[in-house]
Amino acid sequence: MKLLSLAALAVIGIGGSFAFLPAMALMFLMPAIAFAQPSRRTAFLAAFTYYAGASWAIIPAIRNFFGPDAGPVSGLLLWLTASTLLALPWPLVWSANRRQAFWRIPAGIILAVLPPLGIIGWASPLLSAGLLFPGTAWLGLAATLAVPAWLVTNPRLAAAATMLLAVCANLVFPGAPKLPAGWEAVDTNLESGTALADFQSAQWLQQRALASRAIVVIFPESVVPKWTEATEAFWQPTLTALRERGKTVVLGVCTPHTGEPGYVNRALIAGAEAGSFTQRVPVPLGMWKPLSVGGVPLNPFASATVRIRARRAAVLICYEQLLPWPVLSSLVARPEVLLGMANDRWARSTPIPRCQAATLWTWSRLFALPTLSATNY
Repeated sequence: MKLLSLAALAVIGIGGSFAFLPAMALMFLMPAIAFAQPSRRTAFLAAFTYYAGASWAIIPAIRNFFGPDAGPVSGLLLWLTASTLLALPWPLVWSANRRQAFWRIPAGIILAVLPPLGIIGWASPLLSAGLLFPGTAWLGLAATLAVPAWLVTNPRLAAAATMLLAVCANLVFPGAPKLPAGWEAVDTNLESGTALADFQSAQWLQQRALASRAIVVIFPESVVPKWTEATEAFWQPTLTALRERGKTVVLGVCTPHTGEPGYVNRALIAGAEAGSFTQRVPVPLGMWKPLSVGGVPLNPFASATVRIRARRAAVLICYEQLLPWPVLSSLVARPEVLLGMANDRWARSTPIPRCQAATLWTWSRLFALPTLSATNY
């Protein structure tokens, strides 16, 4: 029975990593299976198996993201470390007293959502909520916290009730709401790394923004890899033209970190409006480098939304789309539109871009939010 449950969790985790929707819908089973184990050790093993299956793509992706010096051993170590850390709440909340599941299981889920674990809190069981209970917002999220405990204490009744509620919620769900009129998200296929490539990309972006009929044009993360005063001067004629036409552009840019080494990953709002939104949770070690100088600052409690054309927008920049913490902290601010911006060129050979898009989609379904996503592939 123990081997069967571990195999089931491995299948769900791996299926979720490929954005296989039935597997994502079953992610809520992980807390129930982990808590139902006969000991703390096997509870940890169950959770570890799930997270290891869900995060295997770290291994092939690390060379692309960290560079040629990062070999398979580095990927393997990061994969094992992340899976171990995410599994740690489950031996902590485990108890032989099944009646305590109603507070212990939600506690285990929440521990992996809140910082510090929340900065690597991918493959959360809460992702099931958008597939099981679309349009129910916080009520559906609360149900997804409660159902695993109910499965432990009364499995037959809980399974029947969950299936019935999920069918009803999906039947009455009207579908994705209409996108804001005149808003457009643009996927790109831009190279970077040389002065010529960056110049050609900037020219293409400006021409695309000017040619668009939309009043808000959203481009992917870091399509302008270095935004300085010189860059702004180069863009100024285009920004002036956009302003005169009443058009706003949202650009992924990297700006120098004032007074410190490193840079800041931003969504720059320019043209008819001016502003910016800063990435709150960059990729640990790859972008946020706590053990060295430089990199992108981590600020998980920074502002969660920004106003664009009088609408409150929740902006999720790349890695943040995989994590419940940036999403939920944004949704508390009651946004009117959800914006995803990503540069997934480094992950083209992995299922990460597909998983990222599916995760953003499940949150938009749960909260019935219009969602636009711009990705550089």
